[in-house]
Amino acid sequence: MVIDYNRSKVIKETDDTDIPYLAANITLFWESQEKSISYKDLDSKPPIKVIYERVITYRFLKYKDDNIVVCDQIKGLKGKVLKGFLRILGKAHVMQYRTLAVKDGPLYVLAGVRKFRWLFGPKTGLTITPDGVTLEGVPEKVKQRLRRKIKIKYEPLKPG
Repeated sequence: MVIDYNRSKVIKETDDTDIPYLAANITLFWESQEKSISYKDLDSKPPIKVIYERVITYRFLKYKDDNIVVCDQIKGLKGKVLKGFLRILGKAHVMQYRTLAVKDGPLYVLAGVRKFRWLFGPKTGLTITPDGVTLEGVPEKVKQRLRRKIKIKYEPLKPG
């Protein structure tokens, strides 16, 4: 794992009034002959297969004032629905996810995926309760916070 907290290597410029408290480039990798590893999450609804490529990169942004964490420009993380109509579409690439943790409460997640190179799917909202139960959807007020505009231009990412 490589974590580069040097803000000048992450953010080129921003028009955001709320500048991230923390910004980092993250590279996850492992040495292996395998191109990727995967597991099936049969408890999710719908059941999915999660696929990790050997190298995963993303931008990590942490906003202090509203406690939002953004993982942006994700490369190397995919998923595939195993049951139902959506399984015919094949793998989807996770592009971004945003989280908002509430003290002694749930974790709210908003994830964006892309199919093929041109088809973006709707952002999926999840609520994860303190006891680990995942529920579909996010309250509208929280969804508005998670969907706020982020006006950042990134420096080119150099893995590793």
